[in-house]
Amino acid sequence: MTPYGHAAVLLASARALEAASHEAPSDGALGPTLACLEQALDAITQVTLHLTGQVLERLRLASTASARPETEADALRRLHDMRALLDDSVEACSVGRAAAGPFLPEPRRR
Repeated sequence: MTPYGHAAVLLASARALEAASHEAPSDGALGPTLACLEQALDAITQVTLHLTGQVLERLRLASTASARPETEADALRRLHDMRALLDDSVEACSVGRAAAGPFLPEPRRR
């Protein structure tokens, strides 16, 4: 599967997670859910590192005499900003998980 294919599956999973969070009480799943999100966001951060390299390489290959050097700098800056936001999100999940307390089992339904 291509990176795009995996990203599409990730989007579908995120939409399903969003829907599931509205359907049933999930207090006991908060810690484990945040742990999963933290790991997923960390993996996505790693993807941005790889994609940044690919984008920069494509910009270098496509550069011509009429290309502006700011294009590469702007792309790099935007990708760096995206990575910083993802890093912040990973940290927020970690802090939220710690605040949620120990991983509690999902409450049993009767």
